This record gives sequence, C-alpha cells and structure tokens, in this order.
Amino acid sequence: MSGPLLVLGPHDDAQVVAVRRAAAERDVPVQVVRLSETRPDRWQWTPDRIETSEGDRLDEVRGIYVRSMPTPLPEHTAEHVHPDDEAVWLERAERRRRRLGFFKSAQLALDERGVPLLNPVWGYRHHRSKPGADAELAAAGIPVPRGVATSAPAEVAALLDELGDLVYKPVAGGGRCRVLDPTTLRHGRRLDVAPVYFQEHVPGRNLRVYTLDDRITAAFDIEADDVDFRGRETAISVIELDDDVAHLAIAAAEVLGLRFSGSDIKATPDGRHVVLDVNPSPMFAGIDHRVDGAIAGSIVDVLAAPR
Repeated sequence: MSGPLLVLGPHDDAQVVAVRRAAAERDVPVQVVRLSETRPDRWQWTPDRIETSEGDRLDEVRGIYVRSMPTPLPEHTAEHVHPDDEAVWLERAERRRRRLGFFKSAQLALDERGVPLLNPVWGYRHHRSKPGADAELAAAGIPVPRGVATSAPAEVAALLDELGDLVYKPVAGGGRCRVLDPTTLRHGRRLDVAPVYFQEHVPGRNLRVYTLDDRITAAFDIEADDVDFRGRETAISVIELDDDVAHLAIAAAEVLGLRFSGSDIKATPDGRHVVLDVNPSPMFAGIDHRVDGAIAGSIVDVLAAPR
C-alpha cells in the first residue's frame, strides 16, 4: 500500500508531532485528522470504500495511529448551562455520542479490511475502566494491586485496615493517583459524587515499559517524589529489562488487546513486579529522545510496512 500514514489526533499533540517527524525521516507521507474538527455527516461509507469529507480514502492508507478519540462531553454546570438551555446541551451531548459511535464503527470496519491500527478500537474497551482492566489482567494471572471501586467509606476503611496503606484514583482515569489520608474517610462528600478506585499502595521502583506487538521498544526507570510520577520525575534512566519483566509487559498488553502500549510496573523491594496500568495511548514524546526516537520510529515502521 503506497497511501499515507493516517494519524488521528490534534496536530500540535507532542506524540503526533513525534510520529510525523519519524515518518518524515523515513519518507513516509502522513495525514493528520482531528476527529473533533471533521464532519462525519459528509463522510461516504459504502461496501467498497470509506471516504472523509475531504475526499480522502481511509481504506487506502498504510496504517492508522490513533492518538486520541473525541470523547469528552460538553460541560454541564450552572456556569455553562442555564436551565433554559438544557435542551441545547442534551442535543450537543447526543451529537457527540453519535459522532463517537460513527468513528468507532469506521475504525472497526477498517480493521476488518486489513488496515493496521495502533490501537484497534476493541483494545480501548477498558480505557475508561481501571477496575475492568485490572480484573481482566488478574484473571489472566497478571499481578495487579488489590483494590475496590466504591463510594462507601466503610468499604474503604475495611480495605485500609487489611492492607495498611492505600492510594486512590478516578475509576475512569484521567486524574492523578494519590495516597489516601485516612482522616478524610470521616468526610464522605467526595465519595457522594461517584465511586472512586482504591488500591493497595505498592512500594518500589517505577518502571515505564513500551511494547509494540510482541516486543519491547523502550523501558525506563523513573524516580519521583510523588506516588504519581507524571510531571514530577526527578530522574529517568533507560534500562534493559529482565526476560521475566519483558514477558510480563508483553503479556499484559496482549490480554487487553493492545498492539501498542505503555505499562507502568512496580518493582517491589521483595523482588515482585506488579502491573499498575496499561495505557492504550501513552505519552512518550518527552522521553523518546533518550532512545533515539525508537518509540515513534517503531510506530511508523509497523504501520508503514508492506501488506
């Protein structure tokens, strides 16, 4: 296939920029589409072609790197939505839901036609469900932290008594992971909004491992002063993984149906390795230079390979 490599995401996203740079170094043409700005009502989808409103044939692209999907709903607060305008907000929310459904369906169709995607849409089934991903990993024998998604302070207190130290994060992700202060359980107002995911606090070294299909593209040891190291890194080192850890990262991605992933793994003081997260659309641009662009380069190499 001699068509372009398609990238779904914002033009100015650092990962998108890195993939475009890697493609340019390999003389691979790239087309970037930001789905939130395109018009799905003008797409043409027939049994033999999928064509965008700009006339581009998606079934003829070399491959697709899915950096992001337009999932956020419009804001719904007293500041943004007056009660008289609620019908308009509901219409916008429904329009966005239908757009997302269309784009997911288009990606499924392209996947069925043999167009390689990183990642295929079915790999995102747990993207907004941390407990769901952990349950599937645990069922496959992948070690994950013990946890409970709940809005009941008594359930959290029982887990705290059992494990001694907990962290918490949003069930759907998108927020920071924090160490639980037990005194906050006396004030359950935050839990009244929605269940939160509470997990055992696993001590040890932070490993970030990038996998693509059945191989490791890069691995890093990340030091930080915070339980959530994102944006709080104090040192980052490129590392070579032991075979057991490499197999663990590859197996975790495979269980969740991810061809490309960035996994956060804890190396505990007693020699265990525990998978904290397997991200289907990880950030990598900030550290890819430490491995000479191997992560972005591997994405381009796989998607642009002859088929």
